[in-house]
Amino acid sequence: MRVAAYQAPYRPYPASGGAELVLAFLDRARSDGVEVVCCPEALIGELANETDGDSPSTVALSVADGELEAAIAPLLGWGMTIVVGFTERGTDSRLYNAAAVISDSMVSGIYRKTYPGRSACTAGTELPIFHHDGVPFGVLICNDAHAIEPAAVLAAKGAQLLVVPVHGGHRPAKEDAWRARGSNVLIARAVDNCIPLVAADVGGWQGERVCHGTTAIIDAHGTVVASAEPLCEDFIVADVSIDGEARGLNGQIDVGANPAVIEQFRALWR
Repeated sequence: MRVAAYQAPYRPYPASGGAELVLAFLDRARSDGVEVVCCPEALIGELANETDGDSPSTVALSVADGELEAAIAPLLGWGMTIVVGFTERGTDSRLYNAAAVISDSMVSGIYRKTYPGRSACTAGTELPIFHHDGVPFGVLICNDAHAIEPAAVLAAKGAQLLVVPVHGGHRPAKEDAWRARGSNVLIARAVDNCIPLVAADVGGWQGERVCHGTTAIIDAHGTVVASAEPLCEDFIVADVSIDGEARGLNGQIDVGANPAVIEQFRALWR
């Protein structure tokens, strides 16, 4: 399967639009035979820096009222699956850090970030499986990939690809400290579950904050087959192998072969 990831410029918050940024690359993607495109977390509207006093409600969109569809209209009808991040205002009036899964000309599903951290956004509770041309895949958003459980659940449900919108951005000292971790957890989730992963981040400076970008395409063995240039907008394309085999925790390792270890692992969450 040919996949792509769009690394967006790091923009001021709040930002208008977002969908139009990736348009310049979609003609190329379609001509190159790309099937799945990953865009960053909160590409639509940008990501609120809540520690700086930003409120995610400023850019929140309703799915039910058609606000999301209007915002992503430029991304409809390209004949690809496009995953794009936005801030959702739910029918329950709660805020969610979310990603829309666009299947050609329609939104086929919404994923809500399960680990939003210290945020006004409510944690999602579902880990759905989506499909592109019969291939099952799962979506994680940024911080979700720092935990082993969401990706493991998706793999156990049959996901053969992980699509991960990301949005970094820290003051320089923290960016330096966390930069390797941000890239390595993506590799770890691919290796843990023996399935490829495509992630899209932002890149550049915004005021005192910087994001080098962790945009990458990673195969099931943890090899980074493509990565974006740091600190700038970029678009990467690569092929990943989809073998059709169901995966579970640790992929091809039979962890159940040692029940004592499994029991100790389970006990951690009792």
